[in-house]
Amino acid sequence: LGPDLLVATPGRLARIDARGAVPLPLALPGVSDLSHVELRRPTHCGDAVVFLALRAIYGRDAVHTEPLGAFALRAGSVPSKIAVEGTPTDVFTSDGSCYLLTSRPTDDGHYLASIYARRGDRWMLDAAASVDAFARSGELLGRFFYIGLGCEPGACDATAGHLVRVPVAGKRAPS
Repeated sequence: LGPDLLVATPGRLARIDARGAVPLPLALPGVSDLSHVELRRPTHCGDAVVFLALRAIYGRDAVHTEPLGAFALRAGSVPSKIAVEGTPTDVFTSDGSCYLLTSRPTDDGHYLASIYARRGDRWMLDAAASVDAFARSGELLGRFFYIGLGCEPGACDATAGHLVRVPVAGKRAPS
């Protein structure tokens, strides 16, 4: 935040400035137990750092993850949870705009991939598409969002690793 570097390790947050590492209180709304919590994909979004939080329990042969949500942290504040539909899976920026990708299963066995754009202090749905697998990553290139499909360990199929191209809202796709 500002010129300082923000560093996250499981269950802890610190700001690196001229004095060195300064521990910051970590409180996530709706999360009472911070053990095994990891903060991932920290992304500078305007006046905030947006990150994904999850609980990761590492076992001998596997890791069990529990998504906790997407959060925004502004200077001098505690993180606030970003209210979106689905499981937040990626945060990315393009041309000064910040985007949040979510994925949620649908009744027909597919997934709904939704991309929210930050507009001021609000997150607005910018694009959505039905996809064949869990939406893992997103990028914006030109007039299209590209959504990378993935899977959970033990539940993969041939669609994992594919890219889906979705037109940006309000911009007409070429014919």
